[in-house]
Amino acid sequence: MGTPTLAASTAFFLMTTLLATGCLLSSGEGNGRECDIGLTAGPLYAASSMPSTLALSRAQRLAIVMVKPAAEGTTGVCTGTLLSDTWVITAAHCAHEEASIAFGEDPDAPTVQVRPEETHKHPDHDVALLQVPAPALKSLGAVPIAVWKRAVPEAWIGRQLELSGRGITETGSFGNTQFVAETVTAIDESFIEVDGMGASGACLGDSGGALLVQAGDATPRIVGILSQGAASCRGRDLYIRADRFADWALETTQAHSTSPDPCP
Repeated sequence: MGTPTLAASTAFFLMTTLLATGCLLSSGEGNGRECDIGLTAGPLYAASSMPSTLALSRAQRLAIVMVKPAAEGTTGVCTGTLLSDTWVITAAHCAHEEASIAFGEDPDAPTVQVRPEETHKHPDHDVALLQVPAPALKSLGAVPIAVWKRAVPEAWIGRQLELSGRGITETGSFGNTQFVAETVTAIDESFIEVDGMGASGACLGDSGGALLVQAGDATPRIVGILSQGAASCRGRDLYIRADRFADWALETTQAHSTSPDPCP
């Protein structure tokens, strides 16, 4: 991507949009890939309201939430996941000041929308934890999804994992929970890479969303957090490996609350 001369307001809009797609990291992490300014409005492309590689109950699907900026619109909207009774995990570049978290199936009429009480960003990776008021979620009925804390095996290359998000779809709508299965194409020290091969992928609003796997006990686990994505919305997406932040997530949540272990 070149560096055109832009007015300050335009530059800020473009930066915010790119960050929301996960294409450009505020923390400077990544493999050096940059994104085109022109974004294709895709979905979790070719996605579905139900995952295909693991079983999620309605209560577990309610754990996939929207992280919204103070201003209305799609710019800056991200996805998060409830990982314990009072904690949501998302990308650090999604943890905007004045952000709110919207819970519920209807994006236009959230069952619960709250401001985080605390925000904690990982010191080295594009991951953040948002603490929500415990009483706010009592009536929601959501079941948290725990973080995978064992080593991510290289044997997963070639395996399909499930992307989750609440971003823009091919119709231009956004906010509905969507899933799509994609193949793991690479694993390095920090990232799990999945590739939609021109057919599917994460898009605007899916950043911060969880990459999911079915554990040996048949329960879902968060194995990655979306940090960077293809500008086409149909290519390679990079997820921060869960084993790079699981210990930090446990220590942070235990130090700041009495919530159960988010990484059982």
